[in-house]
Amino acid sequence: MFYKSIIAESLLKLNSSFNDYLSIEKLETYCVKSGLKWRNRILTPARTINLFLLQILHKNTSCSHVRHLGGGDFSTM
Repeated sequence: MFYKSIIAESLLKLNSSFNDYLSIEKLETYCVKSGLKWRNRILTPARTINLFLLQILHKNTSCSHVRHLGGGDFSTM
């Protein structure tokens, strides 16, 4: 029980400050600083990480729901 409350509290804090630390722009900055390079695509590494974290924060929601959460125009296939 104790661990569940810690995890729930941590997720609430992360969810409330999500855009401050884990926005696509911030994640792109982190990717560039780490030396990562990629082609110009809809799903960049930063956007993929951002969507994956959104999926986790929404209790492992489906990929098709994540597409709507992230405002994406891409296939879940």
